Amino acid sequence: MTDPQQAKAATLYPRSIVGVDVLEQVHAWDGERGNWFIGPVRYPRLYVWLMLLSITDVVLTWQILNNGGYEANAIAHWVMRHWGMEGAIVLKFAASFLAVCVCEYIARRNEPLSERLVDWCVAISAIPVVIGFITLYHQVHSIAC
Repeated sequence: MTDPQQAKAATLYPRSIVGVDVLEQVHAWDGERGNWFIGPVRYPRLYVWLMLLSITDVVLTWQILNNGGYEANAIAHWVMRHWGMEGAIVLKFAASFLAVCVCEYIARRNEPLSERLVDWCVAISAIPVVIGFITLYHQVHSIAC
């Protein structure tokens, strides 16, 4: 890592109380050097939002299914039919991990494009969460009435 990268990493990722480095790191392919390297991720705050939305989606899906709802996503429905809710959780987080890897890969070549892609990933991940909250609201109010 070069000195400017270390300075940026030091401001974005402070050291913990015991002095252990808490840099978020991923393995990514560096096409220019042609080797694997470890470095800080480019958009850690957006990735946290992506994971938070993924967790919320899984919890809402589980709650909706327990209240008599159904899975609208055909791929997730197929996975749930074969491997249950555990399979759906693996699918959800595998897709989120793939999105992070793709964004990091693109960021090493075209940072503005990657930044827009991460924003879109978060926005698209929010759609099923909003729909899930609306569905759950209607399920709860139809049961109460």
